[in-house]
Amino acid sequence: MVSGGQHLTAQKLNFEYLTVKNGLAQNTVSSIVKDKYGYMWFGTYNGLCRYDGYKFKVYSTIPGDTNSIANNRIHYIYKDRNGTLWIATFNSSICRYNYQTDNFTRFTPNQLPSSIRDSTNRLRNLLAFQIAAKDLQEHIGAFQLSPTKEHIVFGTKPNNVGGLDDNNVYCVYKDNCGILWLGTATGGVNKLDLNAKPFHSFSVSSDNKTSVNAPIRAILADSSGIWLGTQDNGLVFINSKTKVEKRFMPGPAGESVRSIFKDSYGDIWVGYRTGLDRYDVRSNKLINYYHENTGINSNNYRFLSIAEDPADRSVWFGTFNDVLKYNRKNNTFEKQVLNKYLGKPSAVCLFFDSKNNLWIGTEYLGVIQIKRDPKTHAWTDTVSYNGDGVNPKLPDERVYSITEDRLGNIWIGTANGLCRIDPRSGKVKLYTKQDGLADQYIAKLLPDQQGNIWISHKKGLSKLTVRTGVIRNYAVQESIQGYDFMEGSGCIDKTTGDLYFGNMEGFVSFHPGEIADNPFLPVVVLTEFQVLNKPVGVGQMINGRVVLSAPINMTKKITLTYEDRSFSIEFAALHYSNPEKNQYAYMLEGQDKDWIQTDASRRIASYSNLPAGKYIFKVKASNSDGVWNPAPATLEIIVLPPWWRTWWAYLCYTFLLILAGYLVYRLILARQKYNQQILTERLKAEKVRELDELKSRFFTNVSHEFRTPLTLIIDPLESLLAGKLSTEKVRDYYAIMHRNARRLLGLINQFLDFRKLESGNMPLHITRQDIVAFVRNIMAAFEFQAQQQDINFTFQTDIEALEFGFDADVVDKILYNLLSNAFKFTSVGGRITVSLAAASENPGQVVLSVRDNGVGIPANLIGQIFEPFYQVASKEHNNSGGTGVGLALTKELVTLHKGIITVNSGPNIETCFTVMLSNLADENTGLFQKAGTSGFQMSDSSEEFTPLVQEQETNADPTVVLVVEDNADVRNYLKMNLIADYLVIEAQNGSEGFEKAIETIPDLVISDIMMPGLNGLELCQKLKTDEKTSHIPVILLTARQSDQSQMEGYETGADAYIGKPFSSALLLVRIKNLIESRKKLRQLFNQSTGFNTRLVGTNAADKAFLSKATGMIESNMSNKDLSVEWLASQLFLSRTQLYRKIKALTNQSVHEFVTTIRLNKAAELLLEGQSSVSEIAFIVGYSDSTSFSRMFQKQFGLTPKKFSQQGKSDLF
Repeated sequence: MVSGGQHLTAQKLNFEYLTVKNGLAQNTVSSIVKDKYGYMWFGTYNGLCRYDGYKFKVYSTIPGDTNSIANNRIHYIYKDRNGTLWIATFNSSICRYNYQTDNFTRFTPNQLPSSIRDSTNRLRNLLAFQIAAKDLQEHIGAFQLSPTKEHIVFGTKPNNVGGLDDNNVYCVYKDNCGILWLGTATGGVNKLDLNAKPFHSFSVSSDNKTSVNAPIRAILADSSGIWLGTQDNGLVFINSKTKVEKRFMPGPAGESVRSIFKDSYGDIWVGYRTGLDRYDVRSNKLINYYHENTGINSNNYRFLSIAEDPADRSVWFGTFNDVLKYNRKNNTFEKQVLNKYLGKPSAVCLFFDSKNNLWIGTEYLGVIQIKRDPKTHAWTDTVSYNGDGVNPKLPDERVYSITEDRLGNIWIGTANGLCRIDPRSGKVKLYTKQDGLADQYIAKLLPDQQGNIWISHKKGLSKLTVRTGVIRNYAVQESIQGYDFMEGSGCIDKTTGDLYFGNMEGFVSFHPGEIADNPFLPVVVLTEFQVLNKPVGVGQMINGRVVLSAPINMTKKITLTYEDRSFSIEFAALHYSNPEKNQYAYMLEGQDKDWIQTDASRRIASYSNLPAGKYIFKVKASNSDGVWNPAPATLEIIVLPPWWRTWWAYLCYTFLLILAGYLVYRLILARQKYNQQILTERLKAEKVRELDELKSRFFTNVSHEFRTPLTLIIDPLESLLAGKLSTEKVRDYYAIMHRNARRLLGLINQFLDFRKLESGNMPLHITRQDIVAFVRNIMAAFEFQAQQQDINFTFQTDIEALEFGFDADVVDKILYNLLSNAFKFTSVGGRITVSLAAASENPGQVVLSVRDNGVGIPANLIGQIFEPFYQVASKEHNNSGGTGVGLALTKELVTLHKGIITVNSGPNIETCFTVMLSNLADENTGLFQKAGTSGFQMSDSSEEFTPLVQEQETNADPTVVLVVEDNADVRNYLKMNLIADYLVIEAQNGSEGFEKAIETIPDLVISDIMMPGLNGLELCQKLKTDEKTSHIPVILLTARQSDQSQMEGYETGADAYIGKPFSSALLLVRIKNLIESRKKLRQLFNQSTGFNTRLVGTNAADKAFLSKATGMIESNMSNKDLSVEWLASQLFLSRTQLYRKIKALTNQSVHEFVTTIRLNKAAELLLEGQSSVSEIAFIVGYSDSTSFSRMFQKQFGLTPKKFSQQGKSDLF
């Protein structure tokens, strides 16, 4: 069962070897020294080597280069008190290394300073054995000089002793950081870190040839010794006093030990892959549990973990299939069915926390917590940390170790990271490589006596300081051999505090308190500078210039051209204790915002396409224990701008910009001159075009202004020549002719006055008279026109009488033009006010104003209304006629009279013309006359026209003619010619005319085209498109007789178009013809039956109206509410409008029209022969067939029965 004679073998000294494989020039090392910057220098027989902890730089002899090393065989290297390196080579050649130029200066022996040569003129030998003897004896052992006294020989055996690669040591050097460097004859450089961590590695071996080296799967340390559970090699015990090993031969259950545990009774439990043993320390017996009475079937159980319940001292076993509890009383094992999660848990580890809760780490289900009642110790609840959606998910469901810290937090080691669980909140904190772990495959967790947690993994050991969360990593380079640690393998010796971790080759032990951080700060140097990924040497030409005049580690400032702005900087920390674990942080001020972290495998910083500017590169480092040197190495880097951004380039740019600005300025001036010429020509052309338009409009308006009075002269004159007028009419016709002749003379005088004013040939004739009475007299001439247009025409003044010197003819023309303009643009029912007042600021002036509430003038056009021939371009003004000379003449007259005229107006608001006149009576003008010599009175309204009153014949249904004309003379003259035969209705403008047409439904409308507001064309269009008036014939009168004007009139639906001056006889004939044609259409309807009733009507609107009315009657024949009022409301007409409309279209009353529709419908039904006479009478709205038959016979001349028998063919 137990075999002895085996020994525990300690590790060798942990030397590191630097040979030609690492870049050393040759493996014979004759001399070693550390320079003042921290570089290590090695002299070999094939060149001089400089080492920065990562790579070598070799200096060799270059034929023809006197600044290279004199000979490749190096004997000695000496560093003087100034830090200068002196190198002695073969044949007594001596060189001095130049730090600044990275080359050598050669010397002969007699040229050497006395401080560095001996009495024989040779360089002092640096092989100071006596200085290094103490360190050599302490760490390696005894040594002796070789017979030639040129090197040291260790040991007495030819084989390797103490881990040295070669026992023949040529040189020894201990640096200031506790590193011992040995140069050997054939083994290169051997390095020993005297500050290495005291990790102790052991392996199990035998005295015979048979090796039992095996991975340690479980380990237990107590006061008696160390129990080791190996893989496939059973259980091994190491006596702590004798260091003798005992091997317990495994039982039939298997050879691989998976767990070892010592219970509170002192028994040792050993779990195998397929069985269980208990070692009774009291009887020194090993008890096997493989028989059936224990309840253990070797084929079903793998004992993976063992733990003791502190509550009742029972031992628990985690197996592949179940969790078992050992019953010490009856020596049996009880299966524990704790909850649904423990079907096949594969319980890799069991752990009871400080509150006696059980934590189970599984292979596939994560971690399961079995909670316990603290008083009764009964199991109460289960929490699973396996990604079930309730509790946080672990990074991996493979759990190999569980422990607890002093704060009560539970630490879980998984196959993919370390987790901390707060049992109170259930929160999980994950630690990975980003948090400092060297590896995330956690094998074992052990707390030390200081409260830290030690972690074994596949890359060594790590220490987690719970208080700060800082992680320190310790790897194979730090004396840990066989660093691939086994899952769950480890323990703590509670008596000593030592920790034990099992690995693939044995185990590692150490005392945590002896593991201290390396105190030496790393010195960071820049080792290489690259431009465009090519190393740059000292004095090397790059793009035609030298970038480095000294080695990069001695350079403080570098200037780069814009083409060289992509560069790399390599750096190294000259700290040789495990340099691969050094950490770095660098930044480029001006480019990087934060420090960039990196490790020893990436000791290079690269930047590309940097903008021009000044930068400072900084790099700092930590040693392998994470101790940082706060002082960084720095390098100032200046990137020059490209040539197009240099000062002289900007000077050129400025010059070119000024030149370009000047050229642009000249170009702009030329362009402006050209544009001004174009604009001037365009304005001239526009002025010519506007003048042409003004002239065209002027002549058009003049012709219109002339045609109206000519009409009222020529046509009455023709009537007088015919000699058929009564005496009363003769007098009226003469009055009309005289008034319109005066009107023509006034227009001509107005044009002549305007020309006189323009040429300056119109003198003033000043008279002194009462200006208040003068204004009243002029206003009296407009009273009749105000009555006709229903305009509130008033005069306002606070002055009863004022003798004033003025030209009566000029003031008369001024006021006449202003009043004519006001009456022209003021609608029926409007208001015109004339006011006269003395000027408050100047007693010698009066203020005359004319105010109306007409259509108004747009604000943007007020400045143009006093220009000759100009007329406001709006619908209301364009339709008003006029010559465009009146206001221009008025302004010139006011100016002639040394006055001022202003206007205030806006669209559809009050318009006020204000004239300020000066008193010219006291001026010595030579133009003064006595009162009574006033000029010619322009007003044609002084002769009032009283229309002939003629009694009209009484007619029950007279023919109504609506006359729409803004000129009172024309309107009265038309009425005089029509009143004998028609009932005449008058309207002064288009809007009034449309309202009266809707109201009265006349038989015919006569309208002028040019009227203020709604003109004749617009009136005609509205009448023809309105259902109430669409049937009414319309005759348009106008002075415009072009084809285009007539076409516009007919397009609006006009029935006739008569030009001015017109013949009253022709007009009467045209009126008679239109009315007669309407009568014929009505007769056609009266003679029609239902088959062609809908064909009556002169236009589409009439036909649509009749069709609508007919359809409405036909669909409501049986409706008892069918009446004139009902039909009018359905057609949206008044009773009168409906009567006039039906009468005009059918010559029937509404009642007769309804009866006709009913009887026509009855005729259709009789011809169909589907209903009886009484039925048809009821259908068409008759309550008895007798009255129906009587009305039918009256309409068709046949009784209903005979009509039906005669048939359709005879009737139609």
